[in-house]
Amino acid sequence: MLPSPPSAFALLQSPRNLASQFELATQTALPDHPTVADLPQAGSKGRKSWIKRHGLFVVEIDTNDSPLSPYWACRLCDAKGQPEFFAAAATSLAAEHLRRIFESSQGADTDPSTDETERPKRRRLQYSAVPRARVAMIRELSLGLLINTNVPFSFFSDTFFQQLTWQLDPHLSDQISWSRQSMSRLLDDMYKTKKDGVKQELSDALSKIHLGFDLWTSPNRHAVMAVTAHFLDRQGKHQSRLLALRRQLGCHSGENLAVTLGQVVREWKIEDRVGTVTSDNASSNDTCLLNFYGDLNTEMSLVDIRARRMRCYGHILNLVARAFLYGEDFEAFEAESQVFNFLGRYEDDLRHWRKKGPVGKLHNVVKFIRSSPQRSELFKKISRENDEAQEYLLAGESTAELEVVMNNDTRWNSTYLMMSRALVKQGDIRAFLVHPEVEKWLPEADMLKGDDWRLLAEIKHIVEPFYLQTMRTQGWGSEGGNGRLWEVMTGVEYLLEHLEDRKLFHHVVPDDASPLFAASIILHPSLGMSYLEVNWASEEQLVWVRDAKIGLSDYLDRWYRCSRPVDEQQKAIVETVTFPIVPRKTSEASVFRQWVKSRTAKTTAMGSELERYLRLEPQETEDPIEWWMGRRGQFPMISQLALDILAIPAMATDCERSFSLAKLTLTSQRLSMTTETLEKLQCLKNWVRHGAVKLGATAGGRDELPVGDWK
Repeated sequence: MLPSPPSAFALLQSPRNLASQFELATQTALPDHPTVADLPQAGSKGRKSWIKRHGLFVVEIDTNDSPLSPYWACRLCDAKGQPEFFAAAATSLAAEHLRRIFESSQGADTDPSTDETERPKRRRLQYSAVPRARVAMIRELSLGLLINTNVPFSFFSDTFFQQLTWQLDPHLSDQISWSRQSMSRLLDDMYKTKKDGVKQELSDALSKIHLGFDLWTSPNRHAVMAVTAHFLDRQGKHQSRLLALRRQLGCHSGENLAVTLGQVVREWKIEDRVGTVTSDNASSNDTCLLNFYGDLNTEMSLVDIRARRMRCYGHILNLVARAFLYGEDFEAFEAESQVFNFLGRYEDDLRHWRKKGPVGKLHNVVKFIRSSPQRSELFKKISRENDEAQEYLLAGESTAELEVVMNNDTRWNSTYLMMSRALVKQGDIRAFLVHPEVEKWLPEADMLKGDDWRLLAEIKHIVEPFYLQTMRTQGWGSEGGNGRLWEVMTGVEYLLEHLEDRKLFHHVVPDDASPLFAASIILHPSLGMSYLEVNWASEEQLVWVRDAKIGLSDYLDRWYRCSRPVDEQQKAIVETVTFPIVPRKTSEASVFRQWVKSRTAKTTAMGSELERYLRLEPQETEDPIEWWMGRRGQFPMISQLALDILAIPAMATDCERSFSLAKLTLTSQRLSMTTETLEKLQCLKNWVRHGAVKLGATAGGRDELPVGDWK
C-alpha cells in the first residue's frame, strides 16, 4: 500500500532536526516473515573519539547511494535548529567547535575532552538525549539503593562504578549527578516529599494513632529515641510507621522524655489523634506519659492516663522468664557478672554462674568451647565423628555443623536458645567433656551430669511457651492475630495455666493494669464476656469480670459518647427523655412515674449498643477487625472503640527493629553521621518496606516503579 501524502499541516511545520530523523530511521520494521538475514548486521565497534558523545556521525551519499565523505554534526547546534557539519576525517575542527561552545556557555576553562575520571563534574547540558523523567527516576532508584543496602553516599563516586555506567550508557552517565553532596541533597528533598504522603496517611487513618517508643545508645554514643505509629488504614489493615529516630539530650528523666515525644507528635500534627502509648515498665516512662498526656489534654485525669499507658508484653515476658531462670535478684546477678568480665576476673564469673545450677554450668561449658579456635575446632571434630558413627540416621538431618549458642546477660531468649541447642547437641557435648584435653582444663564442678541434663530439659520445657509467646506477638498483626492487644490477656492466661500446673505461679491481676487489656477480650467477637466468665470463675476473679465490664462502660461513656453522633432514633429518644413534658396540674405519683420512665428510656437509648453487643453469642471469625468493619452501621460507637483498641500493638518491638537496622547503617566507618541523617534514612527505609511510599519517578506514563521486593 502506497504511503498517504503529507497533510498541509505537516508541510507547514518546521523541519525535524537530525536527532529526530535518526531516531525515526532506526525504528525499522521487520517483514511479515523475517529471517536471520533480515536482522541488523553487527558492524565495527564504532568511533571512539570523545566528540561522539556530543554529536552525530553521518555519511554523504551520491545519487547512486554510494558513500562519499563522512561528517560530524553537532548535537547542540542541531537542537537549536542550526546544525553545523564538520569533516570527520579529522576531529580537530569539531573539537575546537565544542570547546568554544563550552567556554561561552560555562565561562570556565572546562575541557570536554578530559577523561571522565579526571575532570570535575560538569553542569547538566542544556541538550540531553536522556529524558528528564528518566533521570529523576534513576536518581530516586539510586537513593533507594543507598537506603536499602546501607552503602555510603560516596558509593556512586567510585571509579569502577563510574566506568561501569559509562560502558552501559555514556549519555546517562553524563546527565546524572551522583556526587556525595548531590545524594545528600536528594535525601533531604525526598524525605520532605514522602513525609507529606505519610502525614496524609495518618490523617486518613480509621483508628486512633497509637504510639510506641524506646531508647537506644547508638554506636557513636548518642542517646536516641525511636517513635513508631500504629493504626488502621482506610481498608482496616494494620499499619506501622517509624515517625522519628530523635536524639535524646540531657538526662533520661520522664520530663525530658515527654518533651521529645511531644515534639515528634506536634511535628506530625497528630495531637488530637493520639491513642495509647506502649513502652517498657521503667518508672521514668510512667512519669513521661503523665507529663505527655497532661500537655496534650489538660482534662485527662490520672485514671485516664493509666488507661492509655500500655506496658510492652515482651518486656513483661522477659521479666518473668529472667526471674524464673535467675531468681528475683536477676538484675543484681547480671550486673555482678558484667563487673567480673569488665575487670577480667573470669574465674570469679565462672563461680558466679555456677551458683545457678545446670543453666549456669551449661553457660560455663559453652563459654569454654567458644573461648578459643582450637576448642571450637575440637568440638566440631568430635561432632563430625559422632555423626559419621550414627549410620542409622538414614533420613535425619545432620547436626554436626551446628554450633553451640552462647547466651548473654540481657536477652533471656538467648538462654532458652542455648538450652535448646545444647539438648540437640547433647551427645556431642558429652563426648567433648570426657576428652582428655577438656578434662585437663575444665573444672570438675562445671561437668554436666545426667541429672543436670534432665533438669535442663525440664527448664527448657517450662520456658518454651514464653519464647513462643514472644515470637508470636512481636510481629505485625495479620489475619486477626500476631501482635494484637487481645493476645496479651489470652497469652497471660495460657502462661498462668502452664505455670499453675507446676505450682510455680499465683494468679493475680495488677491494680494499675489498663482496662483496655480486658476490653480487647470483650470486644473480640469470638471471645467476648463469656471468655472472661469461663476463665475467671472464682469468687475473687468474678470481681475482675465485673470490674472489666464497668471499666469498658466508663471508658466508652467518657471518650466516645460525647464525641459520636447518635442515630436519629436515639436522638429523638434522648430529646424526649431529656425534656419531659409534664402537665401543670398533675399528681405527685404521675410526676414520679414520668421521672422513672425518663430515666429508664435514657439508659436504654445510651446503653443499647453495648448491651446489644454483650447479649450476642460468640461469633466465629478469624479477624475481629474485619467483623467490626462490617457492623459499623449496627454499632457506630462500639465499633469505633473496638477498632481503636484492636489497633493497639502488644509490644514496642518496632522500635527494637529500627535500632537493629540503624546499627547496620551506622557502621564503624560512618560514625560521623548526624542523627538527623540517620533518621531520614531509617524513616524512608521503614516507609518503603511497609508499602507507604515508593522510590522511582514516573516514566512513560506508567506508575511509580518500586525498588525491588523490600519484603
